[in-house]
Amino acid sequence: VERGTLANGVEVRLLPHRELPLARFDLVFRSGAAREPMDREGLCDLAADMHREGTTRRDKFAFESALERLGTNFNVFTDVDRTVFSVECLVNRIDESVALLAEALLSPSFPEKEFTDLKQRTLTEIRRESECGDGRIVIKVNNLSDDVIIDALYAAARAGTEIDLIVPVFAIPGDTPE
Repeated sequence: VERGTLANGVEVRLLPHRELPLARFDLVFRSGAAREPMDREGLCDLAADMHREGTTRRDKFAFESALERLGTNFNVFTDVDRTVFSVECLVNRIDESVALLAEALLSPSFPEKEFTDLKQRTLTEIRRESECGDGRIVIKVNNLSDDVIIDALYAAARAGTEIDLIVPVFAIPGDTPE
């Protein structure tokens, strides 16, 4: 692993894989769910998910089409202490892929319709599993505070659906990270 620091203080770690013409890079922000305000639980997860919903220049479908055209995988996730934007692409498409990452980071649109759709997709999935009666829902979140989603999960559980919530200890009221 090669390590370095850019002039702006960004730490860089390089792990060459010379057999394949692929590049992967992760942009890691040292901020995750542990830094969310108590009245804004879930904000990091929501913001991460919304970065895939389009930019001020391209709507969700145009952004995804640009990624597909380049053969680029774009991912974003959060955990307790970090938010990670990850890109994997062909080496000869790295400039265009970096430009799309920059667009997602610097010009996200966070459209209200996409937020509503994201929430609706979650509710639809919960309801579909609860209709089976013997389904299973696994949700990994930093916290869970949306009353509509919580009510839907309770209804699914009452219908016989197995619910697995994966929540860090610090997100449970009264507990704090060590």
